[in-house]
Amino acid sequence: MKARNIHPVRIAFGIPVSPDNTVERFVYAYALDSDRLCLIDTGVAGAEKTISTALQKIGKNLSDIDIIILTHSHPDHIGSACLIQRQSGAQVWAHRNEQVWIENTDRQGRERPVPGFAKLVSGSVTLNRQLSDGDLLSLGKDSNFRVLHTPGHSSGSISLLSEENGVLFCGDVIPQPGGMPIYEDVSALANSLVRLAEIENLTALYSSWADPLYGQSAVDAICAGIRYLKTIHTVVMKVNSELNNPDPMELCKRCVRMLELPLFAVNPLVVRSLLAHKDASAQNSVDFILTPFLTGGDNA
Repeated sequence: MKARNIHPVRIAFGIPVSPDNTVERFVYAYALDSDRLCLIDTGVAGAEKTISTALQKIGKNLSDIDIIILTHSHPDHIGSACLIQRQSGAQVWAHRNEQVWIENTDRQGRERPVPGFAKLVSGSVTLNRQLSDGDLLSLGKDSNFRVLHTPGHSSGSISLLSEENGVLFCGDVIPQPGGMPIYEDVSALANSLVRLAEIENLTALYSSWADPLYGQSAVDAICAGIRYLKTIHTVVMKVNSELNNPDPMELCKRCVRMLELPLFAVNPLVVRSLLAHKDASAQNSVDFILTPFLTGGDNA
């Protein structure tokens, strides 16, 4: 059942993958209305309008936001943070590993060139608090959240867990079956997913890439993400073996076809994700981490 003080905000946006083709995407931000109004992620530049409209429905305004928590530093999560912070004076919290890209979006644009990056991000914002694994965030009555450091998608990705209510915010940690593989460290991601899957009494899952899920559906989504990561790993290992260590772009093309992904998935971000599977440590650790779970712990 949806918590009454959690308000999902679905934000539509487009990524120009070529001069003639824009991929339509969406991302979720979440307003947590307790003693302190907290915004979890901010969507892309311009999303402040959508967020403002959503807040007005609960009698709030952007200026009422007290805390902005960023699950990580990618453009569809920090895009409107700068403008919202200016209007509200809110504190901005995130994991220390994400700080450099949050505070220097020009650097992020150079080091992780997402198509249309400049239009997706309104500017840099100063981090007021560095979050660490295990931190307990007291945001108001019945709104205590434990910080879980869940790296893989990015080095400083975090999830937020209400241990009392079984509510989990997970950002982009969980791969969406049929979606583009976007992550940095596949071994870390495998560990993070198993950690989330082992949470007891999970009642609600609020992710960025999918609609909110409740009850068993929340558990099933984590298990589905684990199975999809295992499938990707198996495909990468198969293609790499058959083609005898192919060129990275050729590896990506073959894997995209086998995974039945759209053609625009052949791009540098996906190439980097797939190459992560070829790392010597990843080849051993992904199977080691995921196989016991899939054979013995997956109750989906």
